[in-house]
Amino acid sequence: MRIAQDSTITEERRSVRLVQAKREAPVSLGWMAFAVTVLSLASLLTSQDHDWVPHALHGGIALLFAVGALVVWRTAVPDALVPWIVAVSSLAAVLSFELEIARHPTALGMAYVLVAMTAFAPFALSMTAVLTVAVPMFLGWVVVSNDVSGENATGWVLAGAAALIVGFVSLRVRLKGIDETADALLLNRLQATRDPLTGVLNRRGIEERM
Repeated sequence: MRIAQDSTITEERRSVRLVQAKREAPVSLGWMAFAVTVLSLASLLTSQDHDWVPHALHGGIALLFAVGALVVWRTAVPDALVPWIVAVSSLAAVLSFELEIARHPTALGMAYVLVAMTAFAPFALSMTAVLTVAVPMFLGWVVVSNDVSGENATGWVLAGAAALIVGFVSLRVRLKGIDETADALLLNRLQATRDPLTGVLNRRGIEERM
């Protein structure tokens, strides 16, 4: 019984990925909202100036994450949209941080963006969504790096590329584990409903079909 060549395996894997993404999204978005809020409060308490713009941006991003978590948790959002909600919310957060760096460049702000660019991919659980939002993320990072660092921008640009690559690798590792789980579930289902010698439906399989 070779499930690797079964025509249903791709759909099985996709279904398991989306179910996992929908289960995790409210928690991951909620923690993102909490993290942004804590960082904003810490910045507000330690900052010497009284510029309210970055804190307003942080508040808006935290609210976006919180709303996204509630939408996924409380409403019948199609499973296919969940990875895009996580990815687009992450894109909005990174772009807002990059905008803040363009206004007030700091090494700490650059570090925050690098962390966000690294961490968001494994939570989206969709390579398509991650690659789509990674393009504007990286373009914004290149612009900010050139504006802030000038001649030393190459190092920051390479750091941004490395952050995204680490995120892609982490996502690929997660997807491989989920796909292996999907394969095991499909194999168990086939073994429970088909004769192992002939491959025809057994009694349980016939009952399921009926």
